[in-house]
Amino acid sequence: MKVKKLLALLLAIVMITMFIAACADNDDPTPAPVETDTGTETPAVTDDNTDDSDTEAPVVADDLPFVNLTFYMVGEPTAEWNGIQDVINSRLEEDINANLEMLWLSWGEREMRYPLILASGEPIDLILTGTWLQFNMEASNGSFLDITDLAPVYMPNYYAEFSANPIAVAMASPGGGLYGIPTPNVHWDPMGFIIRGDIADEVGFDGPIDSISDYVDFMRLVAEYRPDLWTGDWSASTNDGLFPMWVREAGYNYFPAWPPIMMDVRGGGEIIPALEAEGALDFFLMARDLMNEGIWSVNVLNEPAGNRLIEGASASRHHNVSSWASTYIQFPEWEPRFYWTTPYTVRHRPMQDATALPASSPNPERALMMLDLFHMDESYFRLIAYGIEGVHYEIDGGQLRALMPDVHAPTFGPCMAFRRQEWLIPLIGSPANLAEVRAATEAIGYHTSYSNFLPYFDNVLSERAAVMAVWHEQIGPLAYGLVDDVEGAFNRLREDLDAAGLPAILAEVERQFEIFRAEFN
Repeated sequence: MKVKKLLALLLAIVMITMFIAACADNDDPTPAPVETDTGTETPAVTDDNTDDSDTEAPVVADDLPFVNLTFYMVGEPTAEWNGIQDVINSRLEEDINANLEMLWLSWGEREMRYPLILASGEPIDLILTGTWLQFNMEASNGSFLDITDLAPVYMPNYYAEFSANPIAVAMASPGGGLYGIPTPNVHWDPMGFIIRGDIADEVGFDGPIDSISDYVDFMRLVAEYRPDLWTGDWSASTNDGLFPMWVREAGYNYFPAWPPIMMDVRGGGEIIPALEAEGALDFFLMARDLMNEGIWSVNVLNEPAGNRLIEGASASRHHNVSSWASTYIQFPEWEPRFYWTTPYTVRHRPMQDATALPASSPNPERALMMLDLFHMDESYFRLIAYGIEGVHYEIDGGQLRALMPDVHAPTFGPCMAFRRQEWLIPLIGSPANLAEVRAATEAIGYHTSYSNFLPYFDNVLSERAAVMAVWHEQIGPLAYGLVDDVEGAFNRLREDLDAAGLPAILAEVERQFEIFRAEFN
């Protein structure tokens, strides 16, 4: 364990140093489990003439001391959130004698603060996690509580549901313990390009966008005719630029929680280093040309994170169908359009958006009881996603109308880890072609277990730390064309990744994948 702690600390230090050098803000230390004296709550047992079986009676809220549960969420609260939280808490007090205090990590500060919160040992009960929040790495480093024994007792209903899905259990259990609570929301939601239709018309772009080259044409027109706008949502948090989109267009599934490795989910699950893909060097040469044309600023890696499209500062961003739909509802006058360029789609993985209990969680039993409600009771979902009926929304003919879109537009941000497709209510004001787009993207979907595979790195922690340090130091300048000798920088990155231990990581990932494929294919 001491070795694992030291390796986690090394990873934290190198990632802090590299991210600060490249983009001014990022830290990634991870803690070992913290022992807490919480006065563990045990299920209440009736005193009638029962036999000596091990059957547990339900926990009754009146039998439990009141606790305040803290939950870290990534995103920004709306102006109405505190009032909504008050209503949620009136329900929670009745159901489990607890209150929820949602704590927020803005998108701009997530890179820096998320790993620091886990490393600090701060007594927080729940935190959003997922593949994009380095779930496997944090679990391997001891950041999360193993809830193998707690979940069946204190989250019995949802545990019974997700534990019946062996892939979900496997993905939530890197290294053996159950460290995450997977989402039931395994839907099709591919990444693509969201552009402002009004700006496209103004600058003379008539689409469509069938490739990154088409998107580049759009950005060039924006740069020429609307220099007051950003062409896209470029910042330090997207320090690999358009490279993930290019990887997807090339037919590979790009996993941001991995080292620079990707998989061909359409075929036999071929796994290769991202820089070995045919045409990768040409992509970076194109990025250099775009930088020279002023498509993004030479200071892009010093720009803080944010959603510049929503802020009205950008003509586009690359994100998913759901983001496009929510943008359309908020800003219908922009006529936002969505285009995808990938030849395939895959479902969201069970651990794409999920929850975990930090190792320092002071109230793990009650936190799991609350999650059982959030996962299984639609009325809680409606409060968190939509607000208070009659105040923030109304149902009209089976569709939801937002009543205060300027201060509280319907959002799945606070409930992204426990929403269900069957609970979603069609939103009045959604794009007219939303159903058509969703059907078209599902039509090119691949029903394969490969896309659910994610490795853990216990056996290659030192190599992981070194590879991630090299990647974060060098990918930003290369992806944004900030180097003079692109081919030289490209070859140097490949060489440095190999020297840092990428071949060992690749071998370990392939070993784990063969085990996964044998079990789940």
